[in-house]
Amino acid sequence: MSDSGEIRSLVVMCRRLDRAHGGAALRNLQNVRALARLGPVDVISVGPSDPPSPVEGVDHYEHIARQASVPGLQRLWSKRWLVSPTAHPMVSALYQESVVAAIRRRFQSDSYDVAVVEELGLARYLEDLNRGGCVTIFDAHNLESSLSGDMAASQRAGLAARWKRSLMDRRLAAAERYFAQAADRVWACSTLDQQGFAGLMGNATPVDVIPNAIDVPAYEQADRRHEAEDWRDEPMLLTYLGAYSYYPNEEAALELIQVVLPLLRDRGIPARLQLIGANPTPAMKAAAKGLDDVEITGAVDSVMPYLKQRCLIVLPLRLGGGTRLKILEAFAASRPVISTAKGAEGIEAVDGTHLLIRESAADLAEAAATLWTDRETRARLCRNALQLVTDRYSLESTAGLIRNSVLDTLESISPQSHRIQRHV
Repeated sequence: MSDSGEIRSLVVMCRRLDRAHGGAALRNLQNVRALARLGPVDVISVGPSDPPSPVEGVDHYEHIARQASVPGLQRLWSKRWLVSPTAHPMVSALYQESVVAAIRRRFQSDSYDVAVVEELGLARYLEDLNRGGCVTIFDAHNLESSLSGDMAASQRAGLAARWKRSLMDRRLAAAERYFAQAADRVWACSTLDQQGFAGLMGNATPVDVIPNAIDVPAYEQADRRHEAEDWRDEPMLLTYLGAYSYYPNEEAALELIQVVLPLLRDRGIPARLQLIGANPTPAMKAAAKGLDDVEITGAVDSVMPYLKQRCLIVLPLRLGGGTRLKILEAFAASRPVISTAKGAEGIEAVDGTHLLIRESAADLAEAAATLWTDRETRARLCRNALQLVTDRYSLESTAGLIRNSVLDTLESISPQSHRIQRHV
């Protein structure tokens, strides 16, 4: 820590801050903004080759092109899981010497108090950062070993494939445990993930809950008066936000197209479905072919124009982890949400108070039919949800949590350097 009390941070990530689209990139941006309140922040990112634009709050931003894999080495790496207890392709996919060299240059140029690494795919860099003498934080966007197990359980496979998947899941859990213990602190997205890390590694490393957060005031333009208006004379609009290269989002989209929307049609309810987000899959396009009441937008510059519409956010998610930014965005824009329990996992939202929790497709359709016509319930849910996202999931609230976590970590390592007043 500098004589002025500022904390200098280095963040290693695999997503661009100047194009912060999607939950993971937005989480990185929230973290950088919070760290910038404590002092200077430098960023090293790895990804597509084109250089990034300047980002407010970042002093030095170095972007390194991801190297193409060498086929022979890639084949050799794919077999390493046979002999190494902690080997898994995920933990080395983004590890390259050019990034290690950039980390070394940063430590030669500046002295850092804190280094943050996002996700398990970059966790190997913790070992390089630990050599720099600063405290290290592993920002776990997901509890990957739990997520992988959930995904495997949902898919059919032969005996050999199941054996290999089981072995790889054990390797993934071992790697996640190893790298979480290599850091001085872990950040988890939810209390559920915090408990999962405690089960994985006991008390070896402190785990703080740093929820995903959004810029709540930015959603005022969505016109929050809509929730109290009468929608009965308009065709129902169901909306889903997501990146469909992520299998749980594709699965949810297909359920909306193939099951939920037909249930509403059978009841004679005029309804449309809007699927917003990048990488719609061939299966989605095939399911929607010839349907005038399904719109697949592809990638959009902003979700705000879509949240300005009178719509219900319906989330038949049955897999996945982390915290759904799509729910927080809906809450901030005062758009009513109907979700499965899995879809709302990680958010301290209560069924009947902030949103409606329903599990079967039939119950999701029934809730949509009810909520579209019941403006009093709709308005109450939206008011409560807006208050929740403001109090618990705003950038302001998360910045305070990050501040206290960083100060606690520094204090535990070097108490005499702890000179910033907390809870400010």
